[in-house]
Amino acid sequence: MDKIKSLVGMVSKKKFFSACKCYKDNRYGINYVRPQLIIDEESHLIFCDRCGAIVDPFAAMVIVADFEKQQQREWDRYMDAARRFWRIAHSYKPYRVAIKEMEKNMGRGENTMLPCCPNCKKAFDPAKIDEYVNKKYVCD
Repeated sequence: MDKIKSLVGMVSKKKFFSACKCYKDNRYGINYVRPQLIIDEESHLIFCDRCGAIVDPFAAMVIVADFEKQQQREWDRYMDAARRFWRIAHSYKPYRVAIKEMEKNMGRGENTMLPCCPNCKKAFDPAKIDEYVNKKYVCD
């Protein structure tokens, strides 16, 4: 009993050498914990910033690699969504909608209807259109 002076050092050493469980079963979602590790350059140890425990260097590399892989997956998902929206936005052509509507209204066979000029209200055959004008140069 005389040889034991204090238990304070032993308690701190026990905490010092305990394993970090902050990132165990860390899955991306609601309970996701972003890795926060501190590297001590003097003692060449890696500490968890949350609980203060030592993290094995290999385990630290796995934690960081998993985090980077998850970040890359999320970035890829965002980029795919952006590409999809870009394709949708750039594939919309309003003149195609007008042409489809005109084809539907014209019909086929004996029920064929012709479009009318919006100014003079005379019917015309769209196949006989031989000139086009840029809408910037049309004066109303």
